[in-house]
Amino acid sequence: MLTSQQITSLQEELLNSKNPLFLYDSDADGLASFLLLYRMHREGKGIRVTSISNLNLDFVKRIKELNPDKIFILDIPVLDQQFVDELKRPVFWLDHHEPQLLQGVNYFNPRIADPDAYIPTTRMAYQVSQNPEDLWIAAIGCLADWHMPDFIEEFIEKYPGFLSKKTDLTTALYKEPVGKLVKLFFFLQKGPSNEVRKSISVLMKMHSPQEIFNQETAAGKFLYKRFDSINSRYESILSHAKEKVTKSKILIYVTITLN
Repeated sequence: MLTSQQITSLQEELLNSKNPLFLYDSDADGLASFLLLYRMHREGKGIRVTSISNLNLDFVKRIKELNPDKIFILDIPVLDQQFVDELKRPVFWLDHHEPQLLQGVNYFNPRIADPDAYIPTTRMAYQVSQNPEDLWIAAIGCLADWHMPDFIEEFIEKYPGFLSKKTDLTTALYKEPVGKLVKLFFFLQKGPSNEVRKSISVLMKMHSPQEIFNQETAAGKFLYKRFDSINSRYESILSHAKEKVTKSKILIYVTITLN
């Protein structure tokens, strides 16, 4: 977990940034972390880092074109020192993978103090944002990264119907409706790039999970429809696999995404 001093420092850096850039991993933990920090002041832009888990010189040109005043890197395991040196602007890196110490980076990783710590980036981001309206986003990001957050009972009380009681991770993710929320954060990042970008842009404005799953608004209907389409295909493949696979067989599905 972040210390109170680290929390205050990151809050001030975000408050004083006019054009922050958020670089985040393309899983549910990365997406939730971005949403939590972006929604604090709703300034700047976000870039999903896909296909690789290493920020290197290939990203520098695009970043300079956006001309951010500060860069916040979320849930990315590896940075190249040359990448940092070329940016020539403040870099703040929140991560929970194997610690990597670089020059010129404000680095936040609980495993520096405790090598056995397992704190998703989402949990640290929620320490910084502290917005009770985004509790659902924080819960999704933590559960998606196989971490039962310490605020789960508050989530259960505030968002009834998604998790009936505090339980183990396997039950929560695979037998409770909250698992559908977690899938949504993963599945909305699948498919053509333009559809993914639109989905994330809409998600940045959501007020609650009910807005999506009860389809209470046009934006909620859009997200639910897209999620339901992807999830239907997933469930079809899963059902076929369950029918065909035996202890003596391995099924391999090859998919091609056209952007």
